[in-house]
Amino acid sequence: MAKPEVLCVTGDSALLAAMTPTMKARGFTAVQCASAREAAMRLSGDEFAGVVLDLPQLRPNERQAL
Repeated sequence: MAKPEVLCVTGDSALLAAMTPTMKARGFTAVQCASAREAAMRLSGDEFAGVVLDLPQLRPNERQAL
């Protein structure tokens, strides 16, 4: 059985690297998207157990789109 996936919307690879061990320990797989547009495309076709949004990393126009 596949681990549930958490969509991590961030362009900060260091943040993702810091979160990944904790997610793995709790039985989740982290899936990275670098933009809100990419995240919206993934969310429209895939199912995720949760979403982590690094709001300060997104451009203002992307924040408004959410």
